[in-house]
Amino acid sequence: MWSKTLDALIGPLVALCLGCAGGPPPSDVPPAIMGPDGQPARVVDLRLQGVDDSRFRLSAHRGEAVVVAYVTTWSIPAGVMLRRLTPLVRGPSAVAGLKVVAVVLDDHPEAMLPPFIEHSDLGFSVYPAPPAARAGRTPFGELPGVPCLFLVDPAGRHVETVAGVVATDSVERWARAVLKGSR
Repeated sequence: MWSKTLDALIGPLVALCLGCAGGPPPSDVPPAIMGPDGQPARVVDLRLQGVDDSRFRLSAHRGEAVVVAYVTTWSIPAGVMLRRLTPLVRGPSAVAGLKVVAVVLDDHPEAMLPPFIEHSDLGFSVYPAPPAARAGRTPFGELPGVPCLFLVDPAGRHVETVAGVVATDSVERWARAVLKGSR
């Protein structure tokens, strides 16, 4: 009698398990956009004020892909990175919908930035870093090195961090992908 009861329970249990082997049914909800730390990407806002009193607010650029480049005026790798970003915002290789902004970590920006901006001819805005950023703390997280790019998708989410010099075409591919919505 015990074996008949066990057989009666095992059959439906096996059928139930086999029917559920594929896991839950597919969802219409797309997977979360992940940030550079492997967690869901978070919306970040950044506010900057230029030495000429110009202002930048990241949230004003929703709908655009944004590259925020933390650099110094005296670093050769930072200068290389800035020159690599310029063709992405002007000229035949410009990416429509891409905004680039540079945040300079130098001490004494009021003296350093005006000649740097005049001489560089970058094609995008350059702002002095707030004191916290000069200490390595940004709204995106800790500054891992210089130059450092924080990449923000059109929804305002910080989705990538790149420390060091990176190829222009890598940034261009990222920008085009997020603008198409495929990242």
